[in-house]
Amino acid sequence: MCTDDSLDHVVALPSSDGLACFNRMYLDVTQQVNDWIGQGFFANAGFMAHLDVVFANIYFTVRRARVRLDRSMSEATSASRRFRPWSPSTQT
Repeated sequence: MCTDDSLDHVVALPSSDGLACFNRMYLDVTQQVNDWIGQGFFANAGFMAHLDVVFANIYFTVRRARVRLDRSMSEATSASRRFRPWSPSTQT
């Protein structure tokens, strides 16, 4: 089961950030599902716990990929700023 401890670093975004909004909603749903599992609400509690872990792993995999993409885009943008193409008008 995913816990709020594992999401603390992700939830600490500006409240208007779309990812922060999703994280708060996901954390709330995860905590509710955990409570319902404890109350015997689901016929197959093991399946629900497994489903929560599978979804969390997919979410974190996508989030890590997005962070890597953002870093790559930042590096590419930085490199393009340093690139000065040759131009005949600047030659003397």
